[in-house]
Amino acid sequence: MQLFLSVKEPYSPVSKDTIARWIRQILAIAGIDVSVFKAHSVRSASVSAASAFVPVADIMNRAGWSQEKTFSTYYNKPINEINNRFENAILGLK
Repeated sequence: MQLFLSVKEPYSPVSKDTIARWIRQILAIAGIDVSVFKAHSVRSASVSAASAFVPVADIMNRAGWSQEKTFSTYYNKPINEINNRFENAILGLK
């Protein structure tokens, strides 16, 4: 079962490249520098920001990670001014 389908004929599943393009377009509309942040940046930015409010065990469960090392090594990034602006734009915070 596909989560994303095209809205134009032939109404087929969209590719990962199409989804990445959509994410880049949203990032650009949000004022995020897409030469620095890519579509995959959304994943680490969102879980890094969420870790301030959500227990790491809950994040790991939702992401399907079995080891906290995966989260801390690849996704728990320090929130600095640049990342904070990115996360705020993604999460709609001021």
